[in-house]
Amino acid sequence: MVENTEARGRERSGIDAPVVLVVSPHAGQAASEVTPAQALAAAGVTVGEQILVSDLDDHHPLGAQWRARGYHAVVAAGGDGTIGTVATQIVGSGLPLGILPFGTSNDTARAVGIPLDLDAASVVVAQGIPTPITVGHMVPLPHGGSRALTHTVVPAQGKVFLHVLTLGLNVAFARLATDVAQRQRWGKLTYAAAAIEALTKFEPVPTRR
Repeated sequence: MVENTEARGRERSGIDAPVVLVVSPHAGQAASEVTPAQALAAAGVTVGEQILVSDLDDHHPLGAQWRARGYHAVVAAGGDGTIGTVATQIVGSGLPLGILPFGTSNDTARAVGIPLDLDAASVVVAQGIPTPITVGHMVPLPHGGSRALTHTVVPAQGKVFLHVLTLGLNVAFARLATDVAQRQRWGKLTYAAAAIEALTKFEPVPTRR
C-alpha cells in the first residue's frame, strides 16, 4: 500500500471498508488462474467496484468521487502504466493506492518493495500500512512555452508518475511492448522484438531544463 506525502501523517491498521479495483486485462500476468478480486477477497479485502483501466480518463479523475462513496483505497492490478493511470485518478483525493503487480516488469512495485506474488501483495493491501512515496507531475507545454513551478497538482493537466518518467526511445519501446497484438505475436520474445522495432524507428526528443 502506497500513498503520497500529503497523507503521510495518517495511520491505518487494516482495510475495513470496500476498495475500488482497477484492472488491466492485458497485463503481462493477466492470464493468472486467480483473479485480482479473488486474491483480495482471500486476504479479507472487499471490492466494492471494479473497473477496467481503459475506461478511465486522465482528464476526468474519479478519486474525489470514490472517496465520497466511502471507498477506503484504490487498488491497481496491472503493470507500471496501470499504476500511473490510477495515481493520476487519485492524487489529491487522500485515497491510498494499493498495488497488485500484474505487469511484465513491475518496476514500481519492485521499487517500493511490494511482493510480486499476487497472494502476498494482496496481504500487503489488506494490512493497510501506508508507505509514503513522492509523486511527480509532468505537464506538457506548447513549443517554446514556459510555466512557473507550483506545488499544486492538477490531475486534469498532464500526467502523474510515481517511480520514473521516461521520454523518447523508452516510450516507443513501452508502447510496442504493451501492445496486445505484439504480445500475442511474440509471446516471451515481446521485449526483444519491441526493442529492435523501437530502435529502427527512433527519433530524438528535444528537451531543456
